[in-house]
Amino acid sequence: MTRDPHPPKWRAVGGALAALAAAGALLALPGHRSVGVVATADTGPRTLADRWPRARPVSLSAVLPDGDSYAPMLVLDRDSSIGTATSPDAISTSLVALTGSRPPRVLQTITPGSGDIVDAVVATPARLYWIRSVTDERGIAHAAVWTADRSGGPARELVADAGAAVVNNSRYDLLIAGGRLRWVTTAATTPPATQLRSVSLDGGPVEVRTIPGVYAQTAWPWLTSAAGGVNGPADLYNPLTGKHIPIAVRADQQATCTPTRCRVVTADGAGSRIEVQRPDGRDRRRINDAGQAAALTDAAVLDRFEFLITIAPAGVASSVQQGSMYDLTDHRTIALGSGVTVIVARGDWLWWSTGDNEALTWHLLDLTTLRCHGVRAIAAGRRVSARVGQQLRSCGDWLSSWPRPETNSR
Repeated sequence: MTRDPHPPKWRAVGGALAALAAAGALLALPGHRSVGVVATADTGPRTLADRWPRARPVSLSAVLPDGDSYAPMLVLDRDSSIGTATSPDAISTSLVALTGSRPPRVLQTITPGSGDIVDAVVATPARLYWIRSVTDERGIAHAAVWTADRSGGPARELVADAGAAVVNNSRYDLLIAGGRLRWVTTAATTPPATQLRSVSLDGGPVEVRTIPGVYAQTAWPWLTSAAGGVNGPADLYNPLTGKHIPIAVRADQQATCTPTRCRVVTADGAGSRIEVQRPDGRDRRRINDAGQAAALTDAAVLDRFEFLITIAPAGVASSVQQGSMYDLTDHRTIALGSGVTVIVARGDWLWWSTGDNEALTWHLLDLTTLRCHGVRAIAAGRRVSARVGQQLRSCGDWLSSWPRPETNSR
């Protein structure tokens, strides 16, 4: 089976590097008259250091010692990541593992500019998994699933025919749940259908289940028909229970949803209006200022953060671009800095780039280190609900030096 040469219009079909570089621009749609309050940097701390003093981003040069340019696809910890290394002449590209100051470990060599693409990467504590697509002479992409031990050794093909894989430059393109590796494919049927595919983490037969409609994966076990496109009625679907949840969004709006939140972009000729809401339309709030676009495909990372980027006008240096994150817990915008060119989030990690050429640098931040800071800020100086109190207690020793807040059952 091959990947669908005529994908749905919400599907990203470029290479990993191109998708990362274009993430902000692809979502920068024109927008709508402002209604309501926009939370800007003026209503909260302006920088990460102000908002979360203990946050410690890690800097990683985008130029490796041998001169290859490096773009992370998955951050494992402060010292380890998986990404692509491309030679200065752009003739060769490899999927590599970086660990501290060790030389890059080559996992697989790919051919740039030929339709040879690594679409998605995930990991367990013991193994790495990725989808690789190769385009044949007819222009049809063939996807396969590969794996390698994190400790070393060669890569091996886990699934030779992965189907017409749906890839959206999303953390959900390839995921691990229930002891299985999971992805979705498009079925060559009329009307269109989606195939849910999974395989044991050790390999073996691929399980395939076909469901009507066009869906992408979101937080397991949910699927979404609202993956960033303008496709009319949208819903969330749980294939384990058969439950459908309609999404309160108009047909002319661009929606990207998880089971708990949706990012909705409303377009007209004067800019873009970006709002975050519950799937049923509750708790709708605008999160962007004029000129800001969504930087990621995924909505509500860790059910808490949205990321925005101010795109420099044509002919203006990218050094003026501003990157920021919006905290949905207290509705504040935090600046990541100027000269931000790419913002990416996978798993618990956020990373963004600044500079260019030899000065290009990646900044890596573990978002889970912000969790207790945020809960503490919400609870400071007032009574809190039992839910917030439980979150505070779950921070354990990290908050042992702080006064325990009074809680109630409301």
